[in-house]
Amino acid sequence: MITLFKKMRLENLKKKAVLNYLLYALGEIVLVVIGILIAIGIDDANEEKRQATRLNNVFITVQQDIEDDLREIDQVLNFYEEREDTYRQMAQGQMTKADFETCDNCEYLISAHESFSREKRGYDLLKTFNSEFQEDTLVNTAVQLLNSYYDNLDEVDKLITESLTEDLKAWRNQYDWFSEFIMGNGSEAFTSFVVESKEFRNQITWRYLLIYKNFVPVLQRYKGSLQQLNKQLDKRIG
Repeated sequence: MITLFKKMRLENLKKKAVLNYLLYALGEIVLVVIGILIAIGIDDANEEKRQATRLNNVFITVQQDIEDDLREIDQVLNFYEEREDTYRQMAQGQMTKADFETCDNCEYLISAHESFSREKRGYDLLKTFNSEFQEDTLVNTAVQLLNSYYDNLDEVDKLITESLTEDLKAWRNQYDWFSEFIMGNGSEAFTSFVVESKEFRNQITWRYLLIYKNFVPVLQRYKGSLQQLNKQLDKRIG
């Protein structure tokens, strides 16, 4: 009988040991899972910080580009503002030979174009960031804004350049004074062409339309949009 009781006690002890082991093992598993979750949470938090730091650096680059672009825009706008009256005078057929001979920039007015060369480092970084992290509203706004103006400016700039090239080719093929004009030697024939020719008046009028009714207004709007974007970036960067 005593032996039977001993046997039963041993079996109970074994069952308790197994139960305790299972409880211990379960506790270990729970601790491991909690540790993994904490590690994932810390990693996510670190990734968010890295993403925020990266985006902040991108915004700083965009602001540097904006400052460079604003300076260049002012230079281009000043260039064309100084020449607008001359363009208009030529387009309206009001320029005389005496006016042309005393005009400092008239001779090359129709063969010169002050292009706008924008900075694109920040824009390219924004596009890369935007493709990876779509949730940032300011990134989306900046990319859409810059992209719309880039397309517009490129289109008008291309039209002006093509117009210049076509006119110069026509002059080269049709007029003997072309070589003197290119070499900077004024001629009576070229002066008469500028002042009296309907062809020149049409060419300069088309150039006036492209520059002062399209290129310059787009640049002015772009300048205002860049200034607004710069303020938004200031708030974000802090």
